[in-house]
Amino acid sequence: MLSYNSDQRFAESESERKQRDGLVAKKYVNPNGLQARMWKMAHKDAYETVVRQWSAIADGLKARVKRDWTEAQKHMPFGC
Repeated sequence: MLSYNSDQRFAESESERKQRDGLVAKKYVNPNGLQARMWKMAHKDAYETVVRQWSAIADGLKARVKRDWTEAQKHMPFGC
């Protein structure tokens, strides 16, 4: 279950819950012997970690745009 091991796979998932429910429907069994409750918690944690990473990247980019770009350039990426 490498659900979020690439940006593309993460971008394609609508939500952590739908991804998890899909695994449950397919009767997923963790190959390392984790109980269902444990792999579900790990799955949720992985999703939330990736969301936080993307959020941090976006915040960093916004700060750089505000600092380094001209007023005319600042409107382009944010659609303002």
